[in-house]
Amino acid sequence: GIPYKYGPVFSSDSFYAESHEFVETMSKYGIVSVEMEAAALFALGWARGFAAACVLVVSDVLHDEKEPGVFLTTEELADVFLKVGGVILDVYEKYYRAG
Repeated sequence: GIPYKYGPVFSSDSFYAESHEFVETMSKYGIVSVEMEAAALFALGWARGFAAACVLVVSDVLHDEKEPGVFLTTEELADVFLKVGGVILDVYEKYYRAG
């Protein structure tokens, strides 16, 4: 399987602007990640009346005491995207395509 975390995500339009203190504060609230686009997806779904879902892939770990500033290579990201895409298609087949 693919390792994953399930939890609330903080959406922000700032690009790598989160300080270590910000990350610590968000962690206290159970926030597991920061991303930039999902809020727009869910707002559009709410406004237009359709269900929305989001699967996030972690590409950068900016604030980790064990491994600060970890970035996946293009090849590593491509591998993860292919694996996650396969899981998404499997879920679609199992729950939605069959009706």
